[in-house]
Amino acid sequence: MIFSVSTVLDSVAVVADFVDTNLSMGVDHMFVFLDDPGAPGQAEVAAFLGAHPHATPVACDEAWWGGERPDSLNLRQTLNANVAAWLVREQQDSWLFHFDVDEVLAIDLDVLAAVPEEFDAVHLTTLEAVSVYDLDRRETRFKTLPSDEQLEMLHAEGIIAKPAVRQYFRGHVRGKSGIRPGSGATLAVHFAVDARGKVPAYEHPTLRVLHHHTQSGPSLAAKAVRMAAAGNVVYRPGKAQVMDRLAAVAASDLREHEKEAEYRRLFDEHVADPVDRLEELGLLVHVDASRGTHEPVPLPAEAAELVRTRLASLRGESKLRFRFADGDEAAYEANSRPSRRQAGRGVEAPAEAPADDQRTGRAKRALGALRERLRG
Repeated sequence: MIFSVSTVLDSVAVVADFVDTNLSMGVDHMFVFLDDPGAPGQAEVAAFLGAHPHATPVACDEAWWGGERPDSLNLRQTLNANVAAWLVREQQDSWLFHFDVDEVLAIDLDVLAAVPEEFDAVHLTTLEAVSVYDLDRRETRFKTLPSDEQLEMLHAEGIIAKPAVRQYFRGHVRGKSGIRPGSGATLAVHFAVDARGKVPAYEHPTLRVLHHHTQSGPSLAAKAVRMAAAGNVVYRPGKAQVMDRLAAVAASDLREHEKEAEYRRLFDEHVADPVDRLEELGLLVHVDASRGTHEPVPLPAEAAELVRTRLASLRGESKLRFRFADGDEAAYEANSRPSRRQAGRGVEAPAEAPADDQRTGRAKRALGALRERLRG
């Protein structure tokens, strides 16, 4: 079987599409943790998932966390992912993948079934949906991870500011991972890890994840608001600034047409892709996830009963025993690369202001500049 685990806070329409699409693309059973079950619209999400034969919803309320709800969304995601691995730990012939609500499994199931037994993890390469402001359907055009030569070409054409993959991809470039439950490997947001660090993961060109990071301008603005409410989200610096500015506009007292104009300006300036040119350069692939034909395998009755019993046993208890390095994937990577001091730089990196303080300051400055521009 193929399991997935996700921590979500979104509308029932978005969650239903996420579930149905992933099930049609190869997932058999989905564990969906509701990050804020008391928020508006989440009762409908819980009802949809509770009635779905191939989904297990988990309400992450105060009782779930046992009074120890982490501030960090990334840590909550990591804890929930490893709870799911614990729930199905006897299913050692299965795979468990960790997805966000804007991601879709896109793999060759035969390749996954043939992964050598010595691998307890697989890695999914990111395909990122192109960014188009006005979009009334699910995107089917995806950017692949570019080579160094392609990055140089994109830079030469002025499409990206410098030849770096993080200038080209708007979302994550690390991909996602799956583990064999019960193998000793655990899940972080992007990688599989154990006590020694990152677990060696099997890779293949047909093992991929579709990332709909910026489906449209309005959807990106809505995502920025959700992420701001989630607390302590880890972004890379450039992305953080754009998301913070979008969230600041959404929270402002600007009129709706003014917000829309600012969303479009920010999107066009920082996010939009030159889709036609990327197509001409051969940098896009086409994947239509709406055409998935997978028929999900039901969770065996005995396994389903174990899941229910184990979930009940966890309510009211701290989930921190499922923690791995506080959900900080940089800690896992540190096992395979030297620190700055070890590399001979001689000094540690300068201390920075807390991320929340930096982001609050950026948001205030951006909103102030916007008001000045509108007044002018």
